Amino acid sequence: MLRLIPILFAFLLGGFHGAVMAQALPDEQQAEQEQEAEEDRIYGELSESDVEAFAEVHYQVRRLERDFAQQLRNRGDDDDPAEMQREMTRERIALIEDAGLNSERYRQILSAMARNEELRDRVEALEADYRGNNN
Repeated sequence: MLRLIPILFAFLLGGFHGAVMAQALPDEQQAEQEQEAEEDRIYGELSESDVEAFAEVHYQVRRLERDFAQQLRNRGDDDDPAEMQREMTRERIALIEDAGLNSERYRQILSAMARNEELRDRVEALEADYRGNNN
């Protein structure tokens, strides 16, 4: 009988753990479904001018980040990487706001673009046009 107690305890604990994990999975799935629904809602609310503004500023932000990475690699001993990062962040926010967006809206569109192929294709086509006009 004493030998069965650890086995029963392990079985019960395993069953409890399984029940907890089974509850966690639906919560994670629900959170993911809610995120997808929010992104779909955002996509449905986007005007063509929002998409155009995002595409232009997204191209500029990516270029800024690429330039920043290059500057970081080539920085001197006196250059503070944290200060360089703060400056790049200020420039990125200025670019986004100059385009008529805010950081939250920019992130929302970026997130929706990651999941929505049609939006991604529209943004990529606009960015290609923008690159072609600015080279």
